[in-house]
Amino acid sequence: MNIRLLNFGFLKVRASEMIRGVVPGRIREYYAVDEEGNMKIAMNSLLIEHGGRVVLIDPGCGDFLPKRVLDEYGLEIPVPPEALLQRAGYKETDVTDVVFTHLHFDHGTAAFRRVPGKMVKRYERARYHVSEIHYRYALKPASPEKNSFFTFVFRTMDEIHMLEQWDSEWMEFLSYNGHTRSMAVPRVTGKDADLVFASDLLPLRLLTEPGSTSAYDMEPGIQVEEKKNFLESIIRPTLVVLYHDPHDPVVLLKGGDMTADRVLEEFR
Repeated sequence: MNIRLLNFGFLKVRASEMIRGVVPGRIREYYAVDEEGNMKIAMNSLLIEHGGRVVLIDPGCGDFLPKRVLDEYGLEIPVPPEALLQRAGYKETDVTDVVFTHLHFDHGTAAFRRVPGKMVKRYERARYHVSEIHYRYALKPASPEKNSFFTFVFRTMDEIHMLEQWDSEWMEFLSYNGHTRSMAVPRVTGKDADLVFASDLLPLRLLTEPGSTSAYDMEPGIQVEEKKNFLESIIRPTLVVLYHDPHDPVVLLKGGDMTADRVLEEFR
C-alpha cells in the first residue's frame, strides 16, 4: 500500500466561526489569525494505492467557482492539481477512484475542470464515489447549507458510483450526521493500526477537543456526540488525517510507543 498526503491548497475563514468552544487565545496559539479575525485552513487530500487501485479522497476546491465565492474564501492553490500528483509520482490518468466524503464545494470541486461550454471530470478514467444517502440529500439540502454543495457538476457525468456498493474490503466507510447528512469517513484497517480520513468530523487539531464545534456543523449537538463516540471507540494506534489543519495534518491517537511513521509502516 502506498499512501500520500496531498495539499490541494488553502482557504480563508473566520476563526470564530471555524472553531467554537475553544478559548480564543488558544486558537491564536495554534493558528495564525489576522487582524480581521480570519484564519487559513488547508485542504489535505489523501491518495492511497493498493490492490491495483489508486484512490483519491476529497481533492480540494476548484478554481472555476464564482468569483464572489473564490474571493470570499481567499482560495489559494500554490501547486496545480496535475503538478501535485506528478510530485507524488502519479499522473491524473492513474487515478482509478475519487471518493467524496461529502459534497461541500471545498472537498471536491477540484475533481472537475471547466472546458469550453461544459464541465468535465479531471480524472477522466476514475470512478467517482459518494454516499447515496448524502447525494440524495445534497440535491435538496436544508437551507442553511444549500449554497455549500456542488451537485451541479455531477449533472455532466454519465455514472455516479455509490459508496454503499464499495467493493474493496481494505477500506470501509463510517457515517456521521453532525456536520452534514450521512458524511462518509474512510477507515483503512492494518494488522496493528488504523488510518482514518476524518473529513469534517475532526477537521482541525483543536476540534478534536471535547465539546468543540464549528459554525459549519449543521447539527452541533449531534457532532459533539459523534466526535465523542468516535474518539472513545479508538482502542489501538490510529493515524487520523485532519483535512483542514494547515500545520499538523495528521494526529496519532492511542499511539503508545508508536510514531506516525511506524503506523504508516503498517500499510506498506
